[in-house]
Amino acid sequence: MGNGTISDSAERADTAGARAGGLRVRTVWVALAFVLLAAAFYADELRQLAARWSGEIGNSHGFLIAPLVLVLVWLQRDRLRAGGGGHVLAAIGLLGALAAMAFARAASIDMVVYVLMPTTLWFALWLALGAHAARTLAFPVVYFVFALPV
Repeated sequence: MGNGTISDSAERADTAGARAGGLRVRTVWVALAFVLLAAAFYADELRQLAARWSGEIGNSHGFLIAPLVLVLVWLQRDRLRAGGGGHVLAAIGLLGALAAMAFARAASIDMVVYVLMPTTLWFALWLALGAHAARTLAFPVVYFVFALPV
């Protein structure tokens, strides 16, 4: 009877670990997909940022901050887990940020577009992964603002 209990609890632990591992893998893939979509959507702005970072000595810190944001996300990887997602406030925030970005692009207001880039990415991640992941990723996303040419 003792061996059955140990093997049953070990099997339950393996199953729970596999579910948690699968959840983390799903979270990573969803987050990566959103980052790649954002990079494609913001390709022109990212090229402009890279040109500013390389062309102006006062803005060259962007090349240090951008990889540091990735490191900050990597350090939080154990805390990331996909939640319910699909929150109404996340959808409203994303739509509002995208509308503001469309107006800023049309008016050629680069600074507003740059600030809305991480904002829309954060709302999209909140919508896809849930509130817990959004809170976990809030600091790295906001820290990217320091890379922007102000």
